[in-house]
Amino acid sequence: MTESAKAAPRRRHAQGNRRRILDAARETLSADPETTVDDIARAAGIARRTLYGHFAGREDLVNALADDAVESLRQVFVEERNPADLALARYITAVWGIGDRFRVIIALGRRDWTATSAAR
Repeated sequence: MTESAKAAPRRRHAQGNRRRILDAARETLSADPETTVDDIARAAGIARRTLYGHFAGREDLVNALADDAVESLRQVFVEERNPADLALARYITAVWGIGDRFRVIIALGRRDWTATSAAR
């Protein structure tokens, strides 16, 4: 077996782990914004070391969730081919669903903003 043939399954496995971590993080953080990295790893069914192989820490993981949300929104714009009124309706519906799916990012952002504002 060639080196590239060996690498492809490993990459798919790593991509699957990354996706599983992000999905678990979104779900566990939505249930409890104070969820720890250990809790997320456990929910993803992986070792903590595997999680740290993909993300430097909790902040990096939350930033990756935010990137996922932005990419979901970008795809709504890129894929739109309808007249303006239908495009707006589709966009609003999509944004509503994306906002619900990534509500943890909104909640964590609000919490961080409130803490920053209170410190001033």
